[in-house]
Amino acid sequence: SFLWTSNGQGYLLDDTYIPDTMLFQKKEFLNGEIAAPDPIIRNPEIIQYDLKLASLEVERKLKKQYLLPKLDLKVSALSRNSNLFGVLDGYQLEDNFKTGIDFSYPIFTRHAKAELEANKIKTENLQLDQKEKIREYTLKLQRFQSEYSVLSRQLSEVNKVVQNASALLEYENFKFRQGESTIFLINNRETKAIEARLKELAFLEKMLITTSKIKWISGEWINE
Repeated sequence: SFLWTSNGQGYLLDDTYIPDTMLFQKKEFLNGEIAAPDPIIRNPEIIQYDLKLASLEVERKLKKQYLLPKLDLKVSALSRNSNLFGVLDGYQLEDNFKTGIDFSYPIFTRHAKAELEANKIKTENLQLDQKEKIREYTLKLQRFQSEYSVLSRQLSEVNKVVQNASALLEYENFKFRQGESTIFLINNRETKAIEARLKELAFLEKMLITTSKIKWISGEWINE
């Protein structure tokens, strides 16, 4: 049994139970058509490269700060009664405050430059990896799309076979009611109709799998 109660006990459905097929939704891609995915790959693995590149850019800006000169302006009061804001009211800055300027420039910059160069190499390598991954996924996407197109055409032909087999079975039943056929012929027609339907379902399954691959590699499943 594949059904269980809330207590974990096996549960068997009544023989008269009929499932509500209205709960099953027919996917749009089952009609043999599928919209072409956005050419921009939105796969999480591709997006991950963008995040890593953004992180390296922040790191580059931070390391670059170590190469910049430093300029500090210092102002200190000569007495407790001195008020810096009083300068704006007419006080002389040189009479009430001590001012100074500190300027410095890093002498030993080899370490900072080496880190910047390493950051540049990491960024270039990561960009190359991202381009290669996009190329790989683009080729896979094209292959899956071609596979889907072939399956769609094949399914269209199988649909015709199913319709013909169903029509022949119905006609054989009509002949049987008229006394012009036999149970053996009806069973033969029914077997062929079932085989055609099973083949149709097999193609539908392949199309579902291929569609899932397309949505995964293009990142469309994220928006669903």
